[in-house]
Amino acid sequence: MKTLLINEKNDNIEYVIKSKRTDDRTKRVIKASKSDVWTEHTKGKKFGTLVDHGNGITLKLGNNKLDIDYGDFCELYHLMTEHVNEENNLMGGYKRIKTKK
Repeated sequence: MKTLLINEKNDNIEYVIKSKRTDDRTKRVIKASKSDVWTEHTKGKKFGTLVDHGNGITLKLGNNKLDIDYGDFCELYHLMTEHVNEENNLMGGYKRIKTKK
């Protein structure tokens, strides 16, 4: 499964999230799209991964790795959502389009 994140202001595809499920885990990878909003060396670049391995979540962003349980993940989500909602200039809105490829 693939999710395209499309900037609502200019309709550019900015990010691509690929998801893969197996019997024991779900892995999601976020990459820059190949659109012209990115520089040539950034197009298609992997920014991070999230792996749900059945006993918690492992996040990798850049050189950072975080292993957290589901409770901590939920609390992190709420903190991040609150921060994004309060900081108007932090990020724009995105439409999400799911594809099968």
